[in-house]
Amino acid sequence: STAGPEQDHSAIWRKRAKMPEPARKSGGAAAAAEALLGEYMNAQVCVITNDGRSVVGTLRGFDQVANVVLEKSVERIFAPDAPMEEVPLGLYLIKGDNVAVVGKVE
Repeated sequence: STAGPEQDHSAIWRKRAKMPEPARKSGGAAAAAEALLGEYMNAQVCVITNDGRSVVGTLRGFDQVANVVLEKSVERIFAPDAPMEEVPLGLYLIKGDNVAVVGKVE
């Protein structure tokens, strides 16, 4: 069936996929970022970027579009025929549209 112009297509898709409402309807992007990344502040995290790079450092800041600031960061380079290499980066900003995964390093 076709939806009329007054229907919200994203709501129909979420209902079919049984997905929750987006964060912007329950407090905005800033609240969503705070809920997801706030507990990692001042902790050592690993950020995997969309192009496959792995950057490890202390999370010092983030914003509503998931831009992250890492302090004392290193890029970990993995190769099948060589040992892992760490390249020091220092204070490093990763744009939110390039962040794929952020996880705490224990």
